[in-house]
Amino acid sequence: MFEEAAPADWRPLSSVPVHHELMRRAQQLQTVARAPATRTSYRHWWQVFGEFCTQVRWATEAVAVPLPVHADVVVMWVAWLSARYAESTIAISLAAISAVHAGYGLPSPTGGARIRGMLSGVARTGKVRGVSEPVVVLPVHLKAFVALTAVVSSEGTRWSRLRVLRAKAMVVLGFMAYLRKSEVDGLDRCDVTREADCTKVRVCRAKNDPVGRGRVTVVGAACGDSRAMEQTLWDWVDAADLRESRSCSKATDPRARCLACGPLFPRIGGHGKVSRSPIGKGTLTAELRGLYAQCQRVGTLPTSIDLTKLSAISLRRGGNSAAVAAGVSSLIRAAHGRWRAVETPDQSYTFVHQAEMVSLATSMLQPRL
Repeated sequence: MFEEAAPADWRPLSSVPVHHELMRRAQQLQTVARAPATRTSYRHWWQVFGEFCTQVRWATEAVAVPLPVHADVVVMWVAWLSARYAESTIAISLAAISAVHAGYGLPSPTGGARIRGMLSGVARTGKVRGVSEPVVVLPVHLKAFVALTAVVSSEGTRWSRLRVLRAKAMVVLGFMAYLRKSEVDGLDRCDVTREADCTKVRVCRAKNDPVGRGRVTVVGAACGDSRAMEQTLWDWVDAADLRESRSCSKATDPRARCLACGPLFPRIGGHGKVSRSPIGKGTLTAELRGLYAQCQRVGTLPTSIDLTKLSAISLRRGGNSAAVAAGVSSLIRAAHGRWRAVETPDQSYTFVHQAEMVSLATSMLQPRL
């Protein structure tokens, strides 16, 4: 429920006496039940819908839309959006309208066969993007990154040693722990712990964990390439002198950033000074592309890789796909990647490597005797 959503003539339908302080608290709880990004999106679409309501004369002011909205208004709204947006975007706008009605205990006008039929029609008739082969990070790519001793930007600027170490650590951890971009950005120093045979990564602000209970993922191993990958994280931690504080606050509130320990991947200022501010939203993708570009320049990775198709999600997809190639079950991968459904990593995050696809195409015509 949003501040702008309150209709001018809305009144409680019940005859039960209303305690205004409790009602305000109830509204606050409904508001924080959604993630900040969701609230921002819903607020935007409710404002646009309010302006539309004035155009079709359902409301005299965009900030005072009478509730409940008539179903015919919503039907016209979907028809108006259909010439401008895809089905998924229209569905978000309908979710915003439904959320406002739910906040006032009113039935939503966004359901019903008419709306569902219109959404199906938009999906069938709207423009669709062509099939695009995603780029995922492979284990061979990761090894090439770790082997780099220096990185030079496209403008000819040489990265500092700390920046190279941070980039390696971010990319390796994103791949090995199947981390989303927001999860990499949100890690604090106290979220990683080194054990005798592995490193434990505590993810407290996962996309599908709005309550912030947190989950622990294990990366690294005691031997081989996995141990070398794990070491990149601790090389960065040691070089940046990142330490856990005795005043760590994660035990009392794991959802909040730990100001005592600081971010695991902070910004790097001039003269190699490490700040106390976390990296920006686009830093992980930019550093990943920078590592790829350097590997292409030195010849350790092919130039055929399109860097514009690379993003932070390439790490999460790549780590899961590499585990598939190694024969790891979907149950283990779902637990490792903190997915709620066991089917999700197979349906949305598994991309068979070209070598495996060629092997499949060959073996199809070679039946066992």
